[in-house]
Amino acid sequence: MSGKTDYDLENSLGMLLDWASQFMRLELNRKFTDAGLQATSEQWKILIVLWFEDGLTQQQLAQKTHKNKVSVVKLVDGLERRGLVNRCPDLKDRRINRIFLLPKGKKIQEKMIDLAKQNLNQAATGINSAEMITCKKVLKQIISNMKESSNGNR
Repeated sequence: MSGKTDYDLENSLGMLLDWASQFMRLELNRKFTDAGLQATSEQWKILIVLWFEDGLTQQQLAQKTHKNKVSVVKLVDGLERRGLVNRCPDLKDRRINRIFLLPKGKKIQEKMIDLAKQNLNQAATGINSAEMITCKKVLKQIISNMKESSNGNR
């Protein structure tokens, strides 16, 4: 079998999306570390959802972050070890845990959001607003297409 293929790696939409996402995550992690914040870009996804809607279940967090339940459990474990969130049994169903921000988790909200905005501005350098609107529209359509497919709706 030849190593040559008609697949253009440098222009593959999947690879470009992955690389862009990876570089944005790495830079955001660096910004968080440099600021002395004890959270990763993956944990940031959980925190930002909780800042808007505290007390969600782990299942709800999984749905809102598009992560599987196992990943959310591990991310919440890390946030709990850092003293940023706390798991509390649901008052109606003790099998369900609700995740609540602790004071330390609330305190870092403004700084983390500021750093995330800096990261987004860095990523958008050289891109005009019309191009960014189009980019976001296209990405949302891709997400919709792939979610539909992954839900078995072809």
